[in-house]
This record gives sequence, structure tokens and C-alpha cells, in this order.
Amino acid sequence: MSPVSAPSRVFTLRPSDFNFLWEECRRCYWLQVARDWRRPRTPFPRVFSVLADLEAASFDGQRTEDMLPGVLPPGTFRHGEQDVLSAPIAIDGTDSAVVLKGRLDMMVAFDDGAWGVIDFKTSLPHEVSPLRYGRQLHAYAWCLERPAEGAFTRAPIGTLGLLCLEPREMKRGRQTPEIYGRFHPEWVPVERDDAAFAAFLAEGVGVLAGPEPPPAGPRCGHCDYRARTRATAW
Repeated sequence: MSPVSAPSRVFTLRPSDFNFLWEECRRCYWLQVARDWRRPRTPFPRVFSVLADLEAASFDGQRTEDMLPGVLPPGTFRHGEQDVLSAPIAIDGTDSAVVLKGRLDMMVAFDDGAWGVIDFKTSLPHEVSPLRYGRQLHAYAWCLERPAEGAFTRAPIGTLGLLCLEPREMKRGRQTPEIYGRFHPEWVPVERDDAAFAAFLAEGVGVLAGPEPPPAGPRCGHCDYRARTRATAW
């Protein structure tokens, strides 16, 4: 796959949708991307945004040797919460292209000149899927290496991974009512496989380019609600 100048159709894909929306319901994914018909949004608790900001601030500018000793090569954490955007990327075997658009959590500037892309997870390491979240990290890497004109870029991207911050302890301050938490960082590496990611994008475009949406996911409450509403004419 490579950048393309004049495809017949361009789909804008958000890496965050690869983890849940695509897996949960291809019909909802098709409606959102191909027809710009999004699911009703529920309020996103502000506390998660605060946690994300604190995670980025605690790592930004720190050395890998200090934060993850013996895990990553020497380097410095940089560029927390960075918007990324790819140029249109042709999908082999089709006349379509995709644009990848998202916001990465953190990068590492390694001393040897290479870069790493990291996604924070406040969870237990065994609860995260490197395969599913790896699609998101690959998308960020492609954005950085195949940027749109004027977009943020860093290359080469040699390392992908999830940084799980596992809650371990909470204590009250000795002379304050504040509660302090202790989190254990655990590195979950993601092997870079551009061929597999290209195949995933091709599968997605194959679904999106269809004239009609695919069947609903078996556990999609949104599609079930729409179907029940149509059936009862409410």
C-alpha cells in the first residue's frame, strides 16, 4: 500500500474504532464511516480524560531507564497527546483509499534515532489484547510515516507497545485528607506486522465499499433497538 493522489473514494478511519466498534458491530461501523451516521453518544466521564492527562504528564520528558528499567532501549518519552493524520493510502486491489486520523498517547525518542509509539492502559496487563490494540498502534505508525501535508511526522517507527498502569495501592496522606495511589507500569509489546495491518484495512474497505450495510453484530444493542423500533412502528 502506498499514498495515492486520485482514488475514486476515500474513507476516513479513526484508529480508536478498530478496537471496539469494528469488533462489536460491522453494521454500525459501516453506517458511521460510509454514511456518517453515528451511534448516539453517551457522556464520557471527565475522570478518564484527567487520568490520561496525568499519565502523559508523568512520563513526558522522562528517561526509559528510569521509568521502565531493563525493558526498553535508552530513550526519552515525548509528544504526549499528539494528533496524527495520514495522506490518502491506496488499498491494493481496489480503487479506494483510506485516511487514518487519530490522537496517540505517547512516543519514545530512542537514542539511536528510531521512535516508538505507546498507548496507555489503566488496567491489568492480561486484560488487554495486543492484537486488537495493535491495529490502533499500527495506524498511528502509518500516520507518522505517511503523513498528510503539514501533519505531524516522526520516522522510523521501530517499537509499538501498550503501557499498562496497574493500580496497586491507595493510601491517605499522613497530614492531609488526600488519597495517594500507586500504579505499577507493565510493558506489553506489540510486534509490528505491516502486512497484517494492510490486510485488516483491505477487509475494512471491502465492507465499507458495499452498497448496503452488513448484518448487525450478534450483541449490538443499538441495532437491536433500531430493529425493535421499526417492527413496532414506535
